[in-house]
Amino acid sequence: MTRVLVIGYGNPLRSDDGVGWRIAEGLRQEWGDSISVLTGQHLVPEWASELAAADVVFLVDASVSSRGPLRLRRITPSDARTPLLDGHTLAPLDLVRLATEVYGHQPVMYLLSVPAEDFAFGESLSPLAQSRAAGAVKLLNRRLAGLLQSQRRVG
Repeated sequence: MTRVLVIGYGNPLRSDDGVGWRIAEGLRQEWGDSISVLTGQHLVPEWASELAAADVVFLVDASVSSRGPLRLRRITPSDARTPLLDGHTLAPLDLVRLATEVYGHQPVMYLLSVPAEDFAFGESLSPLAQSRAAGAVKLLNRRLAGLLQSQRRVG
């Protein structure tokens, strides 16, 4: 059984910055218990154990590159050691490295960057972020269907 974790992060009170959070919550509604979902304003060290328990992880976040396409790329821990941003937030590579070093398991990990343009205070997404979020959900649904096809038929 493939264990999938989706992490949507960003600030849902800063307009488009909350797009990752919304995508993750939408996938939770669609896939239910077939996937695990975490949401928060940042990646935090406390999530390393959840990451280590997964086989495949999708990190979803807003990107300030509003002109670019959706970007899904595989990420792996680097040999280069970088310090933590502070005691409570991590970069994606720091989080996977922490999970690997502490728990001894490295999941296959992807970062989905969703182009966004409005980071002002507010709870609504810009038309660009709404459009890209819809595309992101379609992309992730296809990936999840491929990973969980046999599980979904059984469950």
